[in-house]
Amino acid sequence: MSSVAIYQIGCPRGHTIELPETILEGILLHLRGSYKGEPVLNFVCSECKTAFHYDYPNTEPAGWTDAPRQISEFHVLSVQTGCDDSYCGEHVVLVAVRNLDISAESLEQEKKTWNVSGVKCKNGYQALPIGTPKRSSFQFFAGSL
Repeated sequence: MSSVAIYQIGCPRGHTIELPETILEGILLHLRGSYKGEPVLNFVCSECKTAFHYDYPNTEPAGWTDAPRQISEFHVLSVQTGCDDSYCGEHVVLVAVRNLDISAESLEQEKKTWNVSGVKCKNGYQALPIGTPKRSSFQFFAGSL
């Protein structure tokens, strides 16, 4: 087996997780198949629950391994939320990588505590907390009131 690159993914508060390139590529493949547009990697830290952008294409590997961890060793969850601009058509996708010992119920509860204040949509608007409906907007295109 050939060596696989390992990436150290660190949240703004200093917590890290190391993932092999194979898992990162698997996450990107899932995002490409599930959401419109080129995916942006926004992870949610398992320790402090802070969401943050990860610039995978422009990050150098932290090392190499001949025995990479497999995606089946984790729960990987992607969640789509909106942004705070009523007229923006973009969404924000958050990815959480968790150990297998967490239950689905715990993940559901955890999502409510995610801090998304450091994440923006592709157009630069602030992400909305999970479960917040995107503000509805309407425009008259014919007639008037």
